[in-house]
Amino acid sequence: MMDEMTLSKPAQSAPVVQAQPRSSASMRGALMLAADAVDHLSGRTHEFHRAISDMPFAVLNLIPGVNLGSRATRALHDGITDGVYSLLRSGARTLFSGADVLARNIEFKRAPAALSAASLAPMHADNLASILSGFVGDRMARKRNPLAVRMGIYRDAERVALDASGLRARFPDAQGRIAVLLHGLCGNEKVWDLFQESGEASRQAYGARLAQDLGYTPVFLRYNTGLHVSLNGRSLSRLLNKLYQNWPVQAQEIVLIGHSMGGLLARSA
Repeated sequence: MMDEMTLSKPAQSAPVVQAQPRSSASMRGALMLAADAVDHLSGRTHEFHRAISDMPFAVLNLIPGVNLGSRATRALHDGITDGVYSLLRSGARTLFSGADVLARNIEFKRAPAALSAASLAPMHADNLASILSGFVGDRMARKRNPLAVRMGIYRDAERVALDASGLRARFPDAQGRIAVLLHGLCGNEKVWDLFQESGEASRQAYGARLAQDLGYTPVFLRYNTGLHVSLNGRSLSRLLNKLYQNWPVQAQEIVLIGHSMGGLLARSA
């Protein structure tokens, strides 16, 4: 679904812009995600194991004379099984907790750069975080994972400060007509460049075509697609108001162009 909406003047105020996570913070966020994944997978595997083992024990429990022995065997089996998986999950938590402490030391005490070299390259980290946010973005935000996507206007993969000086620095050729492009589920602002081809005017990136053909200044939003649409809608409303108030020139028009979930977000805002 491609949805388009034109707004005049949004209301409310915008959220305070925060800096992008440093590489060590990204590493810590990745560790938190890995810990959640291991814990979740271990828990589901445990449940699957118990579901399979419960079937023969349930049958044996119906057979007179056999059921007494099967109950004791089942209790022993279940006790060992539960203990093994509990030990596995506890050990994983301890391991990842220790790694998190190390990552925090790297982040806040500036340990040698070699220790943080394992962090993901910024572009890949952005794409991975955006994909994951579509599935567990609410959990990432709730646990304050450094990789959690923060809503904002992004340019060259960096979050733009929405004050007058920040907008003026990143949009020196700003026009009065603004097109805000809203990506869909599991995406980020890079999706609007997917189908461009160098050397072909008809296959330029969407933002460039909007500027060239219609005179709009393209502005790209990035947001956590794992959060509820209404929550993101309220945040976007505040962001648009800040954008309108601090735009380098008098804003004449704001057009929202949303793909898929972006269309729902535009309507909510």
